[in-house]
Amino acid sequence: MSRDLLLFAVGWALVHSLWQCLLIGGALRAALALTRRAPAPVRYWLCCAALALMVGGMGLTASLAAASARASAGVAEVQAESRAGAVASAGTRARGPLADAPPLARLQPSVVALRGARAAWAEASHDLERAFPFLVAAWAVGVAVFSLRLGRAWLHVRRLVRERVAPPPAWLTATAERLQRRIRISRPVRLLASAVVEVPTLVGWLRPVVLLPASALTGLTPRQIELLILHELVHVRRHDPLVNLLQAAAEVALFYHPAAWWVSARIRVEREHCCDDAVAGLEGVRDYVEALATMEEVRVRRPILALAADGSPLLARVLRLVDGRPATASPASRLAVGGALLVAAALLLFPRGGGASAPVHTPLAARTPSPVTTWSSGCSGGDPASTLCPELVRAAGDALAARRDGGVVIVQEVATGAVLANSAAVTDLAETAAPGSVWKLVLAGIWWDQGLSEAAVRCTPLRVAGRTVRNSVPAKLAAGGGIHGMLVGSCNTAAVRMALALRDRLGADGFAREVTRIGFPVAGGAPGAGMRDEAFWARSSAASRLPASPRLPGVRLADADSSAWVGVGLGSDRVQVTPLHVSRFLQAIGNGGLMLAPTVERAAAAAPAAPRRVLGAETADRLQAAMLDVVRRGTARGADRALQGTPWHLGGKTGTSPHPGGESDGWFVGLAFDRTGAARYSVVVYLPRAGSGGGEPARLAARLAAQLPQIP
Repeated sequence: MSRDLLLFAVGWALVHSLWQCLLIGGALRAALALTRRAPAPVRYWLCCAALALMVGGMGLTASLAAASARASAGVAEVQAESRAGAVASAGTRARGPLADAPPLARLQPSVVALRGARAAWAEASHDLERAFPFLVAAWAVGVAVFSLRLGRAWLHVRRLVRERVAPPPAWLTATAERLQRRIRISRPVRLLASAVVEVPTLVGWLRPVVLLPASALTGLTPRQIELLILHELVHVRRHDPLVNLLQAAAEVALFYHPAAWWVSARIRVEREHCCDDAVAGLEGVRDYVEALATMEEVRVRRPILALAADGSPLLARVLRLVDGRPATASPASRLAVGGALLVAAALLLFPRGGGASAPVHTPLAARTPSPVTTWSSGCSGGDPASTLCPELVRAAGDALAARRDGGVVIVQEVATGAVLANSAAVTDLAETAAPGSVWKLVLAGIWWDQGLSEAAVRCTPLRVAGRTVRNSVPAKLAAGGGIHGMLVGSCNTAAVRMALALRDRLGADGFAREVTRIGFPVAGGAPGAGMRDEAFWARSSAASRLPASPRLPGVRLADADSSAWVGVGLGSDRVQVTPLHVSRFLQAIGNGGLMLAPTVERAAAAAPAAPRRVLGAETADRLQAAMLDVVRRGTARGADRALQGTPWHLGGKTGTSPHPGGESDGWFVGLAFDRTGAARYSVVVYLPRAGSGGGEPARLAARLAAQLPQIP
């Protein structure tokens, strides 16, 4: 498990353990109140089960968090029912499990409010995850401190059986052996007289030793000594030293939670009650009470890894023993206890709360390819001739209106190219900007289409022609290496290595042809320079809020030396793109590599022109899987929490680039996947001076994706 994944898993386990342990502690308190007259072993095992649930819940939460983070990195199998639906509708889109969901226009205010609350929780969770390194570090320090405490206790116990001890009188040894046979203890138990302990004490589990205080040989009668030895031997028969050791380990892991300490204290109390009941049942209550009372005169605090006959408040134990009422548990009490623990256990199975399951990317080989189909958006209202979805346009417009620097938002249906939201003015769509790390998707697409080896794609320090390439995010996010790791961790050094390797492999002209083929014309006299791709924009018009011929994106390669190719790899000074060009490239990734012209005309979306293949189907599939992993554990980690309770999962890529006026521009380009793992919509968000693309741009994209209409 990578360090970043470990921080994510342990961090969420610690956060959720706060309420989990509190819930389990409350359930145990109710259970003990209902079983006040139950036999001591019943109450004891209830307490042990509660502590085990606390530790197990923490471990289960960490496991689920790690599994959820890894889910989109691998290739998951399609569920049988999803495959059946896809096969049954071969040649058309399968109806999703939520095909009958209401369109956006008919959403109730309560649903909108719920989604808003989920979005707020998503942002809070994202901020919380930023503190995980400090939280986990503090927990690790606490575990180390309490582990040292436990180690000191172990050393003290070891000294107890080695220092100032002597064999007991022969009659005591014979008595102990007789008692062992009586309660059927098969393994040997040593009996030693100690000048250190002041009450009979049991230490050790594999090789148990009962220590008798030297003062007891004169201060207690032989009968009382026999009863106290029997108490310790009952601990041995019940394997209490082992349980006590596990209990101490649980206290170390849960040192920060008061409920865990309370449950642990209850275990020790009920453990002594169990042994008291056993001794009283074998030898009688009166003699045993007298032995406990005499022992109290020499009572002393015991080490945490030792078990002594005075390990619980004496008065409460005596009163309990002399209470003659039978200790039985009624059926109602047992039912209440079982129900409380079942509720606690069930809640532990959902450590992240309700909502959508972890993103699952359907592998290309396991699903029916999504053909280009007639546009069938669930949006209603607005211009009947337009594909624009009024609710989405309004939501995007409201979000951008609150920003001083504005921005661009484009939402497309990947199968038809239909534009559902376009919040920017025509001139804004035609303006160019550096895409930053979004350009890594282009490099990855060219690399995978070329079938090149990924051995050279390493996220390690790099210096090119006297220029040091720096990574803006921790290289640990690129765990696993390769292009997938480069995209997930947005590794700059790996991307620059790819750009230089593509230059060496294809030459500047060959690389320019690949950039042009994939949909981004180049500038500066290289092949494809000046190409405005008029056929591509033929269906667009200013009246439709799409530019008839957007400004030429510049990928300047003609005069690029090795140092300048660093900018090509980083998507910075050598690369300029329009948001609309980025949107159509993203649509192609979601459509299995088939690119369609973006349009806001419903007639054009209903009968789209023949698509152009710009990426191999396998390349598009690998890009989709990487984009899901970017949101699950990479630079946009946690951005999709606003989608809980919706039929959508979000995958994407972040980008950050310098703004001419200072600060940084933020990009987030994403795909919305339905529950079958099929990409349905593309979302492009470009926000000038927004900083990191994994921040405000990613959160805005997720909020828009939560409002996407269902595709039948």
